[in-house]
Amino acid sequence: MAYIFNLNTMHAPKAKLQYHIGDEFFQSKDYSLVKGGDVDVSITINKVGNAYGVRLHLDGKVFASCDRCADDLDVEVHSDNEVSVRLGTAEQVDEDVVCVDERDGELDLEPLMYDYVILSMPARCVHGEGQCNPDMQAQLDQYLVNTDEDL
Repeated sequence: MAYIFNLNTMHAPKAKLQYHIGDEFFQSKDYSLVKGGDVDVSITINKVGNAYGVRLHLDGKVFASCDRCADDLDVEVHSDNEVSVRLGTAEQVDEDVVCVDERDGELDLEPLMYDYVILSMPARCVHGEGQCNPDMQAQLDQYLVNTDEDL
C-alpha cells in the first residue's frame, strides 16, 4: 500500500487521514527492529501558505525481540509528533523541515510512520521479571557476575 499524500492537490486548509499498519508494513522493511504490529495512525495535515504542519498520532502495539532472551515481545507504542513540511528544493529549507519537490508535491508518509513507531519504543525492550525464556535465562545466569559474592 502506498502512503503518499499529494500536497499540490490539497485545497482545504486541513486534511485528515487514517491508516492501520500491520505485519506486512513492518516485514517489508529490511533489518527492521519490529517483526510485526497492530498500530492505528491518525494524520492531520494543516496548510499554512506554502508550509504544512503534519501531525501523526500512533496508538497500538508492535512485536519485537526481547533484548534479554531474544523471544518475541509485545511492545505498546503511543506517540504524538509534528513535522514541518515545505514545497521546494532541499537548498531552500533547514534540517528541521521535510522538503517535498514542488513539481510533484508527493509527501511519502511511510518513513515518517515507521520512524515514529521505532522512536516510541523503549530503548531497551525486555520481558517483565521472570517472564523471559527459562532456557535462555539459565544460560545468562551462568555468566552473571554478582559483585556482592565476589567481594
